Amino acid sequence: MKIIKKIYLAVVITLVSSTAFSQGSGIWNFQWDMGVATGATADFVGQYSVRGFALEGRGYVSENITLGGRWAWDVFYEDYGWSTQKSEDGLTSLYGFSRHYMNAMPIMATVHYTFNSSKIIPYIGFGIGTYYVETRNMLGIYYTQQKAWHFGLAPEAGVIIPFGQTSNWGLNLNFRFNWAAKTKDTDQQTWINPSVGFSYYW
Repeated sequence: MKIIKKIYLAVVITLVSSTAFSQGSGIWNFQWDMGVATGATADFVGQYSVRGFALEGRGYVSENITLGGRWAWDVFYEDYGWSTQKSEDGLTSLYGFSRHYMNAMPIMATVHYTFNSSKIIPYIGFGIGTYYVETRNMLGIYYTQQKAWHFGLAPEAGVIIPFGQTSNWGLNLNFRFNWAAKTKDTDQQTWINPSVGFSYYW
């Protein structure tokens, strides 16, 4: 129930922040997030991820600038096969099927700059907010787990390709770098999101 409450709160924050600054026009993005782990994150779970989803709303505050919010859920997984691991004290060993998981939930306030263009809508943006990150190292039925809220930043660049001159829908392609800062008890996490989805703009 706790995780459901967190997801519900994240969606509410995203919806409120994405409309609070709107002056009658904006953009909704519905995206499939893929993931490429980098740095220490790749050492823990380096397998390319195709399990992610994002919802974003932006409201125009000037001709080219939008303010909004973004919520996402990215899942990473990698199996390491059958292996033997020693305990921290080195006195015992466990044998089992080893796999690593990382679940990450960004909740970001965003600002974007949209470039003027007659056929496509290129943009750059920046997110600031928090990441809920949960990592799990499993060996058979046993596991160790870390979970924490991290301060985070997320620069991105992308383009919206309208489906037609009279359509309010378009294809949205972007790349985003996620940086979740180190906390007192958990490591820094970083990964890249290549994303594809649909945009509705008005």
